[in-house]
Amino acid sequence: MIRESTVKLHMNNVLKKLKVKTRYQALAHLLQKNTLAARAKVQTASKINCSRITAFTPHFGGHS
Repeated sequence: MIRESTVKLHMNNVLKKLKVKTRYQALAHLLQKNTLAARAKVQTASKINCSRITAFTPHFGGHS
């Protein structure tokens, strides 16, 4: 078992590395970063005429 203070220490280190102040900002940052990375993979694959794309592209409601 780990202490609450240990969890807080590690969370604060993560927040500093991401340059955000809250866990919610960290989540939003990472979701945006992952979405952009997935889009970049799709664009790169389409440029080289790949017929099969395995990049993960999350959908947040709306039409797909």
